[in-house]
Amino acid sequence: MVATFKVKKGNSGWESVNFGFGNNRINDFNKQISTQGDNKNSSLLDTYVADANGHTSADFDQFGTGLAWNTYLINPNANDSMHYNQVIPHYGEQQTKTTSTNGKMGETFVSFGGNYKNRVFIGATVGFVKTSYNEESVYEEKDVKDTISHFKSFTYSQNLTTKGTGVNFKIGVIVKATDWLRVGAAVHTPTVLSMTDNYNNSMSSDLENNKTFSAQSPSGIYNYKITTPFRAMGSLGFVIGKAGLVNVDYEYVNYSSAQLSSSPDNVFSDVNKTIRANYRATGNIRAGGEMRFDPISFRIGYAYYGSPYKDDINKNASRSSYTAGIGFRENNYFIDFAYIFTTYTEYSYLYDPSIVVNSVQNDYKSNNFMLTFGFRF
Repeated sequence: MVATFKVKKGNSGWESVNFGFGNNRINDFNKQISTQGDNKNSSLLDTYVADANGHTSADFDQFGTGLAWNTYLINPNANDSMHYNQVIPHYGEQQTKTTSTNGKMGETFVSFGGNYKNRVFIGATVGFVKTSYNEESVYEEKDVKDTISHFKSFTYSQNLTTKGTGVNFKIGVIVKATDWLRVGAAVHTPTVLSMTDNYNNSMSSDLENNKTFSAQSPSGIYNYKITTPFRAMGSLGFVIGKAGLVNVDYEYVNYSSAQLSSSPDNVFSDVNKTIRANYRATGNIRAGGEMRFDPISFRIGYAYYGSPYKDDINKNASRSSYTAGIGFRENNYFIDFAYIFTTYTEYSYLYDPSIVVNSVQNDYKSNNFMLTFGFRF
């Protein structure tokens, strides 16, 4: 909702001021991914062996290596109890991973705007962000061909629930340079989110001779902060009489500036180094046009989001969105409909990329429909 107040005539040059508030859904985490294939080169158990070597079982991570130890998937070497082996004598197991996520991120905002001489329009917004995220992941390795001795299968399950709140600030200006040209600029400060993770993992194994084992991790909880990247935007708008308009936006985002932190001890120094090493600054471009046949308007648009990755296998993971819409406007109300088709490709690994030969190609396509009703009074 936006309220407009006229400014009393004088020499200030201000025509009106606006106050507004509302809520936006700014992210949707609903997704399901399933991956399956045979691996003749490695196993997830190799990562647990690498983590265990040189340590006693009392030092094992209770959410990963410790679970593999308690289900007899890794065992000490006969002549060296500080080094370990895993139960798969030779590879060829079928690997499957299914991940289901759901949740959302929303922003409640309070805004202020001003109109100076019908030439300069400024605005500022304080945004209060709230997010919730749930992830369930099940990983399985199975001897479907019955060619691996002393091993049938194991399953590793992970559950994560994350909740967080944060705040940000936005400021922007639009200048009516001529009757047909609009020039705009905006800055979005980083959002600082206070996050809480709740998580637990479990593992089960099915070895030959009806030997089955299971283990459950404790319930974990962790509090930390995420600082999102700073954003800067510029735009040009071209007004084509009363028939339509064309607008182009450019957005600069430095993804390598994102960081995590915790208190009292910051345990994320290595994570932040990895972010800076693997992510980069990039540009996003959005362009759209509208043709008016009062009271109906037709719209089309295109958006390109550059890949945030620096130079690894995902360096070309850019996103493209194609949009179309129609609107109906009268003096005191309007109705708008929009369709957005988004496509992109990313590559992922089931576990440590240094021992996984082949990556998994994920091709994403999404279809979104939006319907808006507006009233003026």
